Amino acid sequence: PKLGVVSLRDTDSIFARYYDTQPLVAIATQVMSPRPRFIEPTPLDLAQFHTAVDCAFQIGLRGADRSLASKRLIGAAVLIRPTRYREKDGIFRDGLVPGVSLSHAEAGSDFETAMSWTPRRDQEGRAFTMCFAVQESHGLVSTLGGSSERCFELTVVRCRKCARPGESLNHIALLLGSEWLTVWSFNPQIKMPQELLDGALVNTSLAYKVFVGDSLATISMRFGTTVKYLLAINAHLTAGGTLMEDDIICVLPNQIALDGCPAQARSTTFEKLEEQYVPVDYFDNPFNWEDIQWTDLGGKPVKTQNPDYPQIPARKVGKQPGYSLPPSVLV
Repeated sequence: PKLGVVSLRDTDSIFARYYDTQPLVAIATQVMSPRPRFIEPTPLDLAQFHTAVDCAFQIGLRGADRSLASKRLIGAAVLIRPTRYREKDGIFRDGLVPGVSLSHAEAGSDFETAMSWTPRRDQEGRAFTMCFAVQESHGLVSTLGGSSERCFELTVVRCRKCARPGESLNHIALLLGSEWLTVWSFNPQIKMPQELLDGALVNTSLAYKVFVGDSLATISMRFGTTVKYLLAINAHLTAGGTLMEDDIICVLPNQIALDGCPAQARSTTFEKLEEQYVPVDYFDNPFNWEDIQWTDLGGKPVKTQNPDYPQIPARKVGKQPGYSLPPSVLV
């Protein structure tokens, strides 16, 4: 090697001896090359994580020089850098996934940073592998094996998102072309829809697993929606695409589209009003003001005025018609 240039591995040590005859002296020293390593709380290599659209996601990364402090090379420092990333099984690229950042920290014998990411709407349903390396900040050593790099697998789940500051269920529903009551029905954990907390995880629709034989047309018919609407809330789908078994797609009943349907044609079957069956419920017989019996052989309701309506307080019993209580009962 050139004078003054030393090529080291992170398992090497440097020995130096100085000898002088005037006066007679011999000095020997030994220093260890820097040994940058990941330490806790850095997740293990190939650890898997799941997040959702608009969710603030963080991974803590920490590295240190693991050489002996008494033999540590003065001036050496470690830091953590992003190295590469890829989507699913694609080709690795240098750098970071768009939108990912590392917090700033000064290089030293102990280095700590955090990877931060808030996935965007167009990243929903996508899976990424992100890799980071812990290195000596001056490039003094090369690390043997894969101990200096760790890769993490991150998946942005479908059909969920985190509420942004000031966002409401009504705002989320309008972006999806739906109604807030529909979105609320998917979120039993939300007790007060008008008080949606910032960062709260919200189910934006139903997550449907594709089965053999499914198509966009059959799924839209099953859930009362349209193919066009399924494509609108599933950015990864195309009209001519093929659904794969076990794929997850988002399904949301399109209430606005259903409300816009034209009224059905009137029935051509004519029935007399007294022959039409009207279910007995609150709106048909409020406060039970009629007494209804089903004694007619033709199935028609037999209605008579309820003698106990209006319901007079019980203390009036015996003085005027009221509750059908024995006259001896006094309150």
